[in-house]
Amino acid sequence: MKCGISKTKKKINRKNKFKMKKITLLLLFTLSLATLQAQRKENSATHDEGVVINGVRWATRNVDVPGTFTENVEDAGMLFQWNRRKGWNATDRNVEDWNALDVPERDFIPNVSVWWRSGGDENPCPPGWRVPSDRQLERLHNAGSEWVTQNGVYGRLFGTAPYQIFLPVAGYRHYDNGMLLFENIQGRYWSDTPVRQSITTAWNLTFNRENSHIDASDRGVAQSVRCVFIEESPPREMVSPVLSFGTAHTTPTGRLGGYFSSFTGLNASAGIQSSFGGYIGLQADWGSTRLDRPLLRSETGHSHGFEQGHRFEYFAFMFIMGCRFTLLGDWFHVMPFWGLGVTQLGSIDSDDREAFIFTDSFTMGAGLRVQVLPLAQLPGLRFDIGYNMPTRMNYVRGRFFYLRANVVWEMFR
Repeated sequence: MKCGISKTKKKINRKNKFKMKKITLLLLFTLSLATLQAQRKENSATHDEGVVINGVRWATRNVDVPGTFTENVEDAGMLFQWNRRKGWNATDRNVEDWNALDVPERDFIPNVSVWWRSGGDENPCPPGWRVPSDRQLERLHNAGSEWVTQNGVYGRLFGTAPYQIFLPVAGYRHYDNGMLLFENIQGRYWSDTPVRQSITTAWNLTFNRENSHIDASDRGVAQSVRCVFIEESPPREMVSPVLSFGTAHTTPTGRLGGYFSSFTGLNASAGIQSSFGGYIGLQADWGSTRLDRPLLRSETGHSHGFEQGHRFEYFAFMFIMGCRFTLLGDWFHVMPFWGLGVTQLGSIDSDDREAFIFTDSFTMGAGLRVQVLPLAQLPGLRFDIGYNMPTRMNYVRGRFFYLRANVVWEMFR
């Protein structure tokens, strides 16, 4: 009997040990699987293959909790004030502890720097990624986009298949009280670049159902962030050849204006424009008109007098310098400029050099230029208004007020 009981107990013990081994192996397998899934999820939150569009590698997902990407391409992620690492959700209408008052005048960072270069502590992107520059956002905008609905989420698809990224429409939070506005209607994505002429705004990409454009927003506004790969260094200063050709309308003033009506003619210029705003160039104006009343010998200072209707031409050749300011994204520019050169005013009806009222007179000038370039690498329009002041003339003195309208082409933008 004892031997039989002993054999039965041994069988039961073997079965129990086998079951325990199975249970242990199952637990180890389940734990390993859970660990792998957690690790995969963690890697997914910080790793992204990215998509290269116009030479820039873009993440395919928005920033979520600072230092991580969202789980899905369509997820809105969190909203960030400019140069602030703290994120705000894109779901609740109102939030607590809004950051409007703890930073005076919302001047979060001096204008001389940019977000990702400000020590790196405020960069909300995962390791190896950073906030894009305004130029990189412009290159994404120039790649083209279309309004789409992806898995029930509104947004714009930028780029050309198969190199495209989806930017969901998350709206933004108002700088004053943090209220969520325009969700599912408007998308706003920060650049790292402050507006040079402002202490409270920075550039961003703004879009809705109709279009997208580069715009400036108050730095206190909380907006989405789409990162670029950190090896994509921000664009260095670029210089671009600029050519223009058009009409010039020059009006004499002072005593000279009593003899001549406006000179109508042509204008041409060639110069170099820096992406940082500086401009240098050469400019030539030519125009012709007729005398409105006789010009006597005693008034010219030499042996020639001229009858009413006598034809004259005006020529100016100037070296000009200026500093361009960008408004309304990157398509509307204003540039004050000044210049040095020579001018001459002489008779077309006579080959005699003495028929010049003045020739090769040293001239100073100044003006204001307005330029509209709505599309990159395509011609735009330029309008100049200015004043030329010759310093050496004969008896008949005067100044020249001019208006120019040109077609302008800037090679690199």
